[in-house]
Amino acid sequence: MKLLERILFPLDFGPRSDSVVHAAICLAKAFDSEVHLLHVLPKLDDASPEALEMMGMARKGAGSQLAGVRSRLEEAGVSTAEEMVAEGSP
Repeated sequence: MKLLERILFPLDFGPRSDSVVHAAICLAKAFDSEVHLLHVLPKLDDASPEALEMMGMARKGAGSQLAGVRSRLEEAGVSTAEEMVAEGSP
């Protein structure tokens, strides 16, 4: 059994995301780990059609950004398992 079989890598797409992606690549390569990508969107209090549409657009955008990170990881030779967009308290 590996020391770090899987790494949960939460992303907020903030200004430091690039350096954090680099750190995740280094860590995953050092331990031959599989990376799971996660982005958490704030939970909606409003269930109006407009709010739901906005959340759908946010999910789509986050998914697209996670796919870009996944590509970077895979280009660096890191195995990625899944991309998850969840709702909750980031």
